[in-house]
Amino acid sequence: MKSDRKAFEYFFMIAAIVVFQVIVSLRDAVKGIPENMYYSIYSLGGSWFQLLKEIIIPASLINILTSIRVALGTAISVLFFTETFGTEYGIGYFIMDSWMRVNYIDMYSGIIVLSLMGIILFSIIDFLEIIFCRW
Repeated sequence: MKSDRKAFEYFFMIAAIVVFQVIVSLRDAVKGIPENMYYSIYSLGGSWFQLLKEIIIPASLINILTSIRVALGTAISVLFFTETFGTEYGIGYFIMDSWMRVNYIDMYSGIIVLSLMGIILFSIIDFLEIIFCRW
C-alpha cells in the first residue's frame, strides 16, 4: 500500500515538472498561428469547436509533438533521479546500487534498459507524428 502511494508521488512529481514545459510550448504554438487563418472559420460562422478542430490543432500539432518529445527526455531524467534518491526499487536505484557495489556489468545493463525505454518512447512519438502529420 505504501509503495502505491510512493509511486503516485513520483508520478505526480514527474507530471508537475513536465506539464508546464508542454503548456508553455503549446501556448506559443497557438500564438504563432497567423491571424488570417481564423478568418475563414469566422466568416462561415463556425463554432469554437470547429475552430479548434480545423485550425488550431492541425496548425500546432507538430509543435505539440515536439514539446512532448523534449518533455519525454526530461521525464526520463526525473524518473531516474526520483528512483535513485527516493526509493529502493526501480531502474534508477538498480543503476546506482550496481555502481556503488562496483558491479559495472549490471550498471551498464541498467543504463541500456533505460536508454531502450527512451528510444521506444521516442519512436512512439515519431510514429504518431507520421500518422497525424502526413504533410
